[in-house]
Amino acid sequence: MASQPDGAEMKEGEAGDIATIVELMNKHLRTSYSLVEFDEFQGISLLQKLNDIFTELQPEQGVDITNEQATTGGMGTTLGRMTAFLQTILNYKLPKALKQDFEQNFVNGEKQVIYPIMHWVLSHMNQNKKRVYLSKYLIPVEVPEDLRASDDGVREVYNQYKQHVEEFIARHRNVEKLRESSTNPQEVGRTIKTLEQERETLKQRISATKEKLKPNPQWEALLKAAQVLRQAQEEQLRNAEHLDTQHESLHKTEMRLAASQQTLKELKRDLTISPSDMLLRITDDIKMSTMLLQDKLPRDIEVKQQQLHTLCIALNEPVDLPALQHEISSLESEIAELQKRKEELMKDKEAQQLHLFRQQASLTAGRKAGFHEELQSIKKEIAKTRSEINGKEDDLSRFSSEKIPKGEDFVNYVNSLRENYSNSKRMGVELGELRAEFGVLQRTKEILLTKVDKREFQGLQKTKQQLKELGGQKETLDEGKTYKLEQLSDIVKELMSDIHERRAKLAPQILELRNTRQKSQVVETEYQTKKDAYESEQQLLESETGKVQEEVDQLENDSRLNESLYHRLNCQLSIAAVAWNRVKDEKDYVMGERKMDEKYDTWSKMFEAVTKNLEQRSQSLRVKKKEIEASHPQNLQQMEWFTNLHRLLECKVNFYKRETQERDKNQEGLHEGMMMGGTGNATVMVL
Repeated sequence: MASQPDGAEMKEGEAGDIATIVELMNKHLRTSYSLVEFDEFQGISLLQKLNDIFTELQPEQGVDITNEQATTGGMGTTLGRMTAFLQTILNYKLPKALKQDFEQNFVNGEKQVIYPIMHWVLSHMNQNKKRVYLSKYLIPVEVPEDLRASDDGVREVYNQYKQHVEEFIARHRNVEKLRESSTNPQEVGRTIKTLEQERETLKQRISATKEKLKPNPQWEALLKAAQVLRQAQEEQLRNAEHLDTQHESLHKTEMRLAASQQTLKELKRDLTISPSDMLLRITDDIKMSTMLLQDKLPRDIEVKQQQLHTLCIALNEPVDLPALQHEISSLESEIAELQKRKEELMKDKEAQQLHLFRQQASLTAGRKAGFHEELQSIKKEIAKTRSEINGKEDDLSRFSSEKIPKGEDFVNYVNSLRENYSNSKRMGVELGELRAEFGVLQRTKEILLTKVDKREFQGLQKTKQQLKELGGQKETLDEGKTYKLEQLSDIVKELMSDIHERRAKLAPQILELRNTRQKSQVVETEYQTKKDAYESEQQLLESETGKVQEEVDQLENDSRLNESLYHRLNCQLSIAAVAWNRVKDEKDYVMGERKMDEKYDTWSKMFEAVTKNLEQRSQSLRVKKKEIEASHPQNLQQMEWFTNLHRLLECKVNFYKRETQERDKNQEGLHEGMMMGGTGNATVMVL
């Protein structure tokens, strides 16, 4: 396991390790924070960044802390979830300097607490990923001891589960060994060469320092003092770690003691319960245990078996780890480049379009609000006028027996009135024109009587008669017009009188309607106030029921924890009883009353023999190690000689093969030449 940060490292992490935290966070979480931006995070925002690191390790931790705080009503759930993940799954040992007020400082997001945790988690990211992966399969399923002892089926299933867990551990170790063994020999050779060079440089430095210190008569004493100082520092570190472990064990034992005292109090309280209540409780426990046995445990076991089957298939398949790692690294680099390009494009598009979108959104929002207000006012006016028209029509239909024209009849009636009014107006204009013309003619008559003779006067008389006839026609027209106007005025008077009469009849009912409206407004306001009070009371009751439900859930969880503690204490008591029996047996073995077996008389002798055997084996292994270290350079030189000899022999074999091939080619050429020479002689002889 990785080493935990102590107090000095924590102080350095507050100031100097921020750069390391930012660098590792940008690397693993694919972010781009600067030191200034990261230093501005504090409180819940800094705690959210730590939760984002946890989410990178385990996606189930991906929760918004503010929403979680709002839904659960506090930071207790967040504290329990994050500390359980940190200490249980990641196996983080809390430094002694951070233990004081750790929970309060953690919830408040204090930098002196969060920064060391971030530094440790990010610097051991690969180990933490492995821990999270193994926690899915190696966290044990708690089954009470008495349930396993009383039920054979549960015991068999639990033993199968243990066997599967052991098989998984063995297979995982084999996989890790294969991964470690699948290293490149060239890299191993390079590391060996670098180590040898470092060893030579160290030897040279040691020899140089010895030569420098030899003139000093106290150099041996100084060397011994330096060795003693180094040993004392190492011992101090070991003591500090041992002290931390002792403090942790003391804290755990105190917590265990408090839990045991609480369970003892509960057991004493349970003694006062009546047998019927105790029987009911036992039956409920049995039902719960059977439900776990029949439903939950088979499902968990089936899931574990499926996971184990998939792991076995994956292990049996041939895997080219270097190629896969290279492919994964190339894919990750491509993903990072694509992500950067996407962010740059999104930033450019947003910078170009955001201003226009904001202006359009503000304009449309203002226009929408104005249209909505106008629409609401128009709807209110229409509803008001419709209600008034309906009320007036109902009142008129209730108090009048005459039929009032409606729709097209009323429109025709109004049009006829307008036509009659226009005709009367036109006739009045014609009457004025005729009167003006009559005055002009009368004046011309007088002028002409003074100037013309009798003949002309007779013509004038004819003209006068014609004018009289026209005046008679005009009078008839005026009489018809006045008659029509009188008719219209009579109709209007009748209508006005009817309206006044009906208004007088409707006055008490209108007053009653106004009173009822006032009463309805009072009733409506009272209804609204009571409705608001009811809704507020309903919300209060819902919040109280939610709190009560949370308390009930908490008490149920506490009861389950206490029950598991009770069973655990029973198991510990049984283990202590077995140990006590072993001590008694050891006492009998030592006194000589009995023997443990034929080979060993007591447990102590058996343990001594085993320790001696182990010491002998370790001593022999040390001797072998020294022999190997002593013969290692010679073996390397011998391996180099053998490789050079192998290359020389290969060169000789290749040379001899090449010689034989050339010799065969020369022989074939000579043979062909002889054959050609023989055929030439034959032809000469024939010729």
